[in-house]
Amino acid sequence: MRRRCGLLAACVVIVAAALAAGGGCETVAFYSQAAHGQFEMLAARRDFAAVANDPQTAPDLRTRLNEIADLRRFAVDVLHLPDDGAYTRYAALQRPAAVWTVVATPPLSLAPRLHCFPIAGCVPYRGWFEAEAADAEAGRLRAAGDDVSLGAVPAYSSLGWFDDPVLDTFVQWPLGRLAELICHELAHRKLYLAGDAAFNEAYATAVGRLGAEAWLRARGRSDELAAWQAERALQAELRSVLLATRSELATLYDGPLPEAGKRAAKARILAAAQARYVAVLAARGIAAARPPELNNARLAMLATYEDAVPAFEALFHAGGDDWSTFHAAAAELATLPPAQRRARLGLPAPEGIATASPDQAR
Repeated sequence: MRRRCGLLAACVVIVAAALAAGGGCETVAFYSQAAHGQFEMLAARRDFAAVANDPQTAPDLRTRLNEIADLRRFAVDVLHLPDDGAYTRYAALQRPAAVWTVVATPPLSLAPRLHCFPIAGCVPYRGWFEAEAADAEAGRLRAAGDDVSLGAVPAYSSLGWFDDPVLDTFVQWPLGRLAELICHELAHRKLYLAGDAAFNEAYATAVGRLGAEAWLRARGRSDELAAWQAERALQAELRSVLLATRSELATLYDGPLPEAGKRAAKARILAAAQARYVAVLAARGIAAARPPELNNARLAMLATYEDAVPAFEALFHAGGDDWSTFHAAAAELATLPPAQRRARLGLPAPEGIATASPDQAR
């Protein structure tokens, strides 16, 4: 009972932040659902040992939790990621995603609308713990004319505020992808720069990929490593299609065509990109259940997660593949003025549009 009350008290702080931000009823409603969702997730946590000793636990789940415990220790001892309570417990949410995120851009822009929060700073998305609420938000933005991407997210980081659990939304993923995700989320607990999503996500993505490969190699999981590398190769090929499309659209939007001409050209570019995307999958013998929804919002998030990853990987190798040196160098980058930091990472001027949505910190 004391633990549940403590969790509830922590979640009340989240709602209080909304009030302190000066928002109206919709602001409080948004933060309330966030607090409720976070509370439910934390209240559902069970120690790995309790899950393993439960006679109703499936053998493959027991095996997987043991693998995660080993990964977690490797992340602390070798990758020098935080040694706290994150990913040491398990929670069954019994739903397909942890949260659903909504990203929006104007119809002729790749700059995402930004939402600012008291703790995380400004980020190019909003997260909902209920699919219906996220879908309603996406529908409202589409009706207003925006390009919208609605994504089901299997995990997220509370940035060290809570001990994030392993979730049933990703626990049975292929081992390489699972290791990448956990290392990625742990990296957010190591270093997070409020208001710079491109820095945070690229740093965590680099840690996730480098860390997963290091663990799989160290444990001699050659089959899982090969499968993960094949998956990454496919994703890289698909990303190349999306990056080329983003470049085409950026040139179009900055060009001299009138709005009607830009809209028509945008439709042609996206249709061609969708065909190329499906062709890449078909060449690997993969039939797309449905064509991907390509629009400005999806391409905007690609930039957030991917643009600075090569720079962080180069930073890791420049330090002799030493994790302590790498983290220290990344932390030093975080202290630089934004323009200087982006230049060091090879990033253009930041994209993003201040939004008048009610969650914006005042």
